[in-house]
Amino acid sequence: MAGTPVRTGKLSPQQQALLVRLYEEYTQCPHYRSPTGWGIPWRTHETRSRCSSLSRALRRLEARGLLLRQNWWGGLPGLEGPRQGKDDPHRRSTSVLLLPAGVELARELVNKKNHR
Repeated sequence: MAGTPVRTGKLSPQQQALLVRLYEEYTQCPHYRSPTGWGIPWRTHETRSRCSSLSRALRRLEARGLLLRQNWWGGLPGLEGPRQGKDDPHRRSTSVLLLPAGVELARELVNKKNHR
């Protein structure tokens, strides 16, 4: 996995909610926790505007080193398997792999939410 440092700065409320949602799915299924796997299946049934907004939020979380967007059908062009880093070519997201930094930050967000 790419060991990109987490960029500091505030996450938007949408990015926080998305990270928490992904973390909740991550904790419910051990299969999603494999660091070399595809991650959590990603699909939304939203308006085009909302899908674009969620896509930008995923892209920004990936840029911070918190997750890695994957494509089950495409994988890496010319290779079989998931992307290994954010600089690998990317197609439409079909799954999202939470990276260790994303798991840690999501856990903190969930703990904050539960202690309010």
